[in-house]
Amino acid sequence: MLVRVLLDRAVKINCCQFINTTNTHKLGGGSGVSVEFFKCTIFGLDPARELLRRNKSNVVHGRGESLPFRDQSVDIILCLTALHNFSDPFQGLEEMKRVCRDRFIITVLKKSVNAERTESICKAIKTMFKVEKELDDLHDYIYLCRHLDK
Repeated sequence: MLVRVLLDRAVKINCCQFINTTNTHKLGGGSGVSVEFFKCTIFGLDPARELLRRNKSNVVHGRGESLPFRDQSVDIILCLTALHNFSDPFQGLEEMKRVCRDRFIITVLKKSVNAERTESICKAIKTMFKVEKELDDLHDYIYLCRHLDK
């Protein structure tokens, strides 16, 4: 779970320094517990309505593979231990690129049921984004990214 990861001081500092805006969207927003320490306005998106009811941030019901946001309308995308749950994580990455104009924090769970899928997701992130920092945590691969052209 990402909350455990973000309690690690180095990871928390790296992620917080990467975010310096008020227009942040979280994919897989769920209950909102993993973003409580970020000092910005968070808009959470999740397909699970029951989790969104517990989320204290602004929430939107939806799926990462078809984001209900305009092109280039979001400053930062947080996708924290959610991508492996997408029915099509590669379409989800394309959607992130479409709606986000600047930065991405994407984490991928290491101990996924399908190690081959995890490896291909990580490879896609490194191909589709400019990875500014890669943090190798005990439980997750953590990528601080920008658009390739930034």
